[in-house]
Amino acid sequence: MKKAYIEQLEAARAGCLNSIITEFLFTRLLARQIGCMQQNYWSFLGPARRQVVKLKQSPFNAHRAESIRVLLREGDKQCDELGVAQRQLGEALVKMAPEFDAATTFEQRCELLGVNVVDRAQLPADSGMVHIASAYGLEDSAAGRSLPHKSGPLCGAIQAHMNHIMFTTPEGRAAMDEMWEKLTEPGGLFQGLPLYDKDADGTMVRRPPNLVVVTTPPADKTGGAQ
Repeated sequence: MKKAYIEQLEAARAGCLNSIITEFLFTRLLARQIGCMQQNYWSFLGPARRQVVKLKQSPFNAHRAESIRVLLREGDKQCDELGVAQRQLGEALVKMAPEFDAATTFEQRCELLGVNVVDRAQLPADSGMVHIASAYGLEDSAAGRSLPHKSGPLCGAIQAHMNHIMFTTPEGRAAMDEMWEKLTEPGGLFQGLPLYDKDADGTMVRRPPNLVVVTTPPADKTGGAQ
């Protein structure tokens, strides 16, 4: 499954598609297909796991529980493959973004991404494809207006790629560490938050927050009278 998606994407990159717009639309279609399949698997895996827990309560249901576990293992495998394909599509989108943005106007990008007219007015006029889809999460914005989080196939693909970089590469980890240091330093969003360090044996040891001394000007004992 994963190989089929990647082969299609590589064919597009090799020039089988005759414009950056067509390549973008093709990549978006693949991202939609992957997102749809992920949702189908997730809607099955959650209830199936809960069903296994219920069946385990009786020894007479061991065979039924195991048959569901087989399906769960296959479903998890398929989800992992879809996740890799989604991440690689996100990488392709980030790489094509400069050329795509150069070939389109702001209004054209909004049209191709399905950004509602009302939402367009809130975007900077120089917003590129990655910012519109991922940073602002406005792909098909009218359809996703009621959702409490950023959504959309392109948003999911780009964020999967960015998460992979941030959590699995030395450069990404360094950037995460730097960002965390700024958030926890005096004046940062998480100033004073208790932290934990992980020992070699896996034990989590609490690191107490740094004490911050706050100085105040001496009180005016005269009461301000002249």
